[in-house]
Amino acid sequence: LRSECLAAYVEYGFHDLEDGTVRLACRAESEARTFEAAGLMTADLASAIATPVTVGLGGADAGSNTATMAPGLVASLPNGRLVTYPHLGHFGPLEDPRTVAIDVRTAFGPLG
Repeated sequence: LRSECLAAYVEYGFHDLEDGTVRLACRAESEARTFEAAGLMTADLASAIATPVTVGLGGADAGSNTATMAPGLVASLPNGRLVTYPHLGHFGPLEDPRTVAIDVRTAFGPLG
């Protein structure tokens, strides 16, 4: 991770507790739902999404679940596009925020 991204994650992603430990800043329920949602997107559900969707994939995570599932997800999306970032891993936006931000901005097109 880039040092400024890691510093922001530590500063804003955790709360210090009185006993000297820390906890995540987000609600436990929100964190749990993130992991509960893994695998719930099916090809049938994806095929109903008409909005253009870009799926970003860190190429450094070649053996991960994400790398295995991303191409099939994109194939199921009517307007899906896969962008692979060979130099990034699972935390790509925190590793190279400039590149990812430029691509996100480009995907949305010019400001009206």
